[in-house]
Formats: sequence, structure tokens, C-alpha cells
Amino acid sequence: MNFSNTVSMAAGSGIVAVFILFATIVIHILFAMGVYSAAKQGEVDGSKTWFIWPIGWSLAVLVLGPFLAGVYWIIHHSTFGGFDKSKIERIRSRRSQINNGS
Repeated sequence: MNFSNTVSMAAGSGIVAVFILFATIVIHILFAMGVYSAAKQGEVDGSKTWFIWPIGWSLAVLVLGPFLAGVYWIIHHSTFGGFDKSKIERIRSRRSQINNGS
């Protein structure tokens, strides 16, 4: 049995594992920084983030990664919710037009 080949394969897989771990850490940090920046920009006009403050969102994204960044985006920047109050006002004005029209 050739052990030198097995050792070199194990060393190569260790290098790949370290690279994947490093890439994962970098991705989590970048997403956390992006979420924090977006949350702070959203609070400029006096609006508040949902559930927790911006640093809480960024720490949660730092731990849970892009999945939670997607949840943050859905809550704050999609059509389901967000910082922008103009969408809510448009819906309210349409509703009042419909109610006044009938």
C-alpha cells in the first residue's frame, strides 16, 4: 500500500477545507457589513428596522450568513415591507379611492 499518496491527498483536502472556511468567513463578514450599512441608511429618515436594531441584524447575519441577509432583504427592501413609507401611502390612497368610489 502506498502511504505517501494518501498523505498528500489528506494534506490537499486540508488546504481545500481551510480555503473554504476562509471564504465562508469572508462572505459572512461582507454580508454583515452590507446589512449594517443598509440598515443604517434606512434609518436616516427616522424609520426603524423591524424586530431589532441595525447592529443586531448585522451580528445575526455574521453568524447565520447569506440566508439571514436574504431574510433581512425580504423584510426591509422587498415589496413585503421596508423603510419606504411611500408604498404604504400609495396603497392607502388606492384603498380610499376604491372605498369612495363604491
